[in-house]
This record gives sequence, C-alpha cells and structure tokens, in this order.
Amino acid sequence: MVVRGVKAVAQARNGVGAFILQCKRLDFTYCDWAGSSKGMLSFLKEELPAFARENPQIEIRVSPR
Repeated sequence: MVVRGVKAVAQARNGVGAFILQCKRLDFTYCDWAGSSKGMLSFLKEELPAFARENPQIEIRVSPR
C-alpha cells in the first residue's frame, strides 16, 4: 500500500468566515523630562501620523510617564 501526500496548500482561516483584526490598540508611553525617549518622540512625531492614517481601525494611545 502506497501512502500519498495531499497536494493542497492549507488556506488561512482567520475567523473562518470573516477577517478578525489581531491588533486593536497600541499604547505608547514616553518620558518628556529626560532624553531617554528621544527615539520614541521622533517616532511619534514623524512616523506615527502616517501609520494612524493607514490603520484607522487601530486605536492609538500616547501618554507621558
């Protein structure tokens, strides 16, 4: 008896009948007192606005520590 493999590729089934978003909220915290959050502040000012426009379904929270 010969064993034969299935010639099909598994298909993604995120929620089976509907797409379920995995990321619902992003929380960003930064320190506005010292320079330790320099990279975070740069990201928040330069990159985050475009990301937020492209992903309106994701809630984004930004707060200082």
